Amino acid sequence: MTTNQEPVPPTWFIREAMDGDEVLQLYVGMPHLFSIRLHHGGRLTKIPGRVYKGGKVNFVDMIDVDMFSVHEISDMLDELGYSVTDHIYYFFQNPEKDLDNGIEDLSSDQDVLNLSKHVEFHKIINVFTFHG
Repeated sequence: MTTNQEPVPPTWFIREAMDGDEVLQLYVGMPHLFSIRLHHGGRLTKIPGRVYKGGKVNFVDMIDVDMFSVHEISDMLDELGYSVTDHIYYFFQNPEKDLDNGIEDLSSDQDVLNLSKHVEFHKIINVFTFHG
């Protein structure tokens, strides 16, 4: 027996900017929700003094860490106009480290679990894309 269930729409939404304090207000009493500061269309420079050059920044809010996967980032980039055929690498910044020492892969379920450890106390996670 097959069911014709429609895909569940994402609970997250993309925006251009918001004050950091406003974002924190969104998540009072919701330890499983967070935002991504999504850096896209640019590149990370080499260390020391690593920065993300070029590109744009968008914020993605109301992400449920229990439902989050790498595929969600692909959906976010699709919504921002990137082709699903583009080969794009994802990284996140450990919020307790700087860019020189805190860039971690975001390409597997294990990487998502590593990111999820930070969500309760860090409500905005930097995610960087690199187009290969």
